[in-house]
Amino acid sequence: ASAGLDDLWLARHDAAGNLLWLVQLGTAAQDIALAAAGDDAGGVYVAGETRGALAGANAGESDAFVARFDGAGGLVWMRQLGTSARDSALALAARAGGGLFVGGTSAGSLGATSAGNSDAWLARLDGNGNQLWLRQFGTPADDGLHALAADRRGGAYAGGDTFGVLATGEVRPDADAWLASHDGSGNRSWLVQLGTMVWGLSSVEAAAPDGAGGVFAAGLTDGQLSLESPSAGGRDAWLARYEVCTAASVTTRNAGANPASLGTSTLPLLGATFTADVDL
Repeated sequence: ASAGLDDLWLARHDAAGNLLWLVQLGTAAQDIALAAAGDDAGGVYVAGETRGALAGANAGESDAFVARFDGAGGLVWMRQLGTSARDSALALAARAGGGLFVGGTSAGSLGATSAGNSDAWLARLDGNGNQLWLRQFGTPADDGLHALAADRRGGAYAGGDTFGVLATGEVRPDADAWLASHDGSGNRSWLVQLGTMVWGLSSVEAAAPDGAGGVFAAGLTDGQLSLESPSAGGRDAWLARYEVCTAASVTTRNAGANPASLGTSTLPLLGATFTADVDL
């Protein structure tokens, strides 16, 4: 029976598509499951948002929730977290060796002081649902995390959208897509942001490891993200693959005119002054 308004539901099917079981649960308020990922023990993690007291008192507006079900559909544990503003869990990824990563958006101060409007957040939980850490990051504009994928090193790739510049906190009139890597302790290894020159939205909506240390990312854009792929008009889908450099080196030398390699020095080039900034 419906608990009221929207309930969350979870089902398991066999390889032939036959329904093995279906569970439905919720509160008198709105409850929505937005992400699911199988664990390494035959069960499944589920995340979403609730406007009720699904696994504890509601902090205000909507709270994020994370749950684990066993292979038979039995609820093993559920955690609810939030602020007085709107909070949601939009993506999760099971971590090799146990536990999971979960992330989403928060309009409050969920893991750090809010940068303004909505921020992205990323957390790691162990297999029993205990929070090991939570990172909140953003700009004074709207920022969100929509995609997660575990990497081979115990960390996670995360992606989403931002109406600012995540590296500087600058606010922009349109939204860019972003993709980042965090290690198992929550430290960010790198972040790339990509967008178009036209007003509109670009976002990462899904991510998956490529099996070779890199990552696939996919999403949507209202413009043209690649010179090789013109926009078909309106909103397009896009798919990209990123390779991850594990080591890099640079040589800087003052070789006079026409230097063979350039660093951040100001060197003469063909009788003029040439300044090169090398960003690895």
